[in-house]
Amino acid sequence: MRIIFESIVVALAIHAIYFIGIMLFGWLQTKQYTPHMESSWNHVEGIENQVAFGTTATPTFFLFSFLGVALLFGLFRFAHNRTKRSRDKELPAK
Repeated sequence: MRIIFESIVVALAIHAIYFIGIMLFGWLQTKQYTPHMESSWNHVEGIENQVAFGTTATPTFFLFSFLGVALLFGLFRFAHNRTKRSRDKELPAK
């Protein structure tokens, strides 16, 4: 049960770091943007050709990525605990 709980916590942390990182990157790009007014008058284009607001991924993608990360971490912890236990059995007590 502990491995499942740790897997969920690690998957939440990884996804939180990912989303916060994306938001901070977008915020920094917005703060550092300086428009070039003089050159923009000569090249008039529609705004839909120049602006993109993030990515469009389905919620199921994030669900499956969350479950995949939790599963991979859980398998890693399970294998690590198993090898650690077998190593402890092989070592003679001093």
